[in-house]
Amino acid sequence: GGEKAIPAEDKKNYFIENYTDFAYFTKSISGLSDEDKAAAKANLDGYAAAINDGSRTMEQVAEEYKTAENLSTNPLQSDVTNLSTNKKYVQSYSEMVAALKEMQTGKARVVETNSSYMLVVKNDINATADEKLKDESVELQVLAALKEQEYITDMNALVESYTDYTLHEDVMNKFDPAVFEQSSDTSSAESTPASSAVSEASEDTTSSQTTTSN
Repeated sequence: GGEKAIPAEDKKNYFIENYTDFAYFTKSISGLSDEDKAAAKANLDGYAAAINDGSRTMEQVAEEYKTAENLSTNPLQSDVTNLSTNKKYVQSYSEMVAALKEMQTGKARVVETNSSYMLVVKNDINATADEKLKDESVELQVLAALKEQEYITDMNALVESYTDYTLHEDVMNKFDPAVFEQSSDTSSAESTPASSAVSEASEDTTSSQTTTSN
């Protein structure tokens, strides 16, 4: 709220420009023979073609896959996120991230990773933006990003507007940061006398104890 409240339209525009709405499911190919991998790829390519020609939806394809693979749960996963900043996807699903960034809205593609095939579809974020922004966690992410941008813009403007100062470059150039640094050799040299004194005291004590015992 307040005078710096971000308009709903600004939030929506940022969301559309920076976020991606997508869905996917995976087929593990670990341990499969080349022949089985080829068969799995052909099967998923068929699903992608059906989605791309409009004969089936991703949800329908996922149900077919669930039945064909005799799965107990629906394999379909969906998300809406900023793929440039979401570490989960950037680090673990880099192949899918790269594919989504170049895919057209509404289209599906099979993406290959080291251990699986992924059937991915890119949803129309323009059509889902209003509904997705009703999710409080999504809205907070967008607000945080916009506020960060606003803060940086305000600070830059403040710096540029501040002209009442004098920059003494001659003094700055004389400054030597090394005067605040303490090298390991210096530290060692400074500690040597104290260390020697402790060592000598220890030797005297030991000598005295030995003499007494004799």
